[in-house]
Amino acid sequence: MRLWQSTPAVYQRCTIVYSDYWEADAKVLPSKRHRAVGKESGLTSYIERFNNMLRQRVSRLMRKPLSFSKKLENHMGATLYFIHHYNNLIGTEMLNG
Repeated sequence: MRLWQSTPAVYQRCTIVYSDYWEADAKVLPSKRHRAVGKESGLTSYIERFNNMLRQRVSRLMRKPLSFSKKLENHMGATLYFIHHYNNLIGTEMLNG
């Protein structure tokens, strides 16, 4: 519930959220914005790919990492750095076709 409430208003109005058939999603997300789909649809694969890449590239997110940050700011900075870099790569690929 807190995640949906913290989502920017423009996303709450315009975004369609695809998720699996978890009951909590249907209770929290407005029905106009939520679509429950199975793995075979392929609609959840994009976020699954991103989450997997995030875990692989930002070793601090692993369960028992060898690299870690003592300060939360450094941990968040490493994650934000990866997301910024990832978005630039995706944007460049789209522009170059």
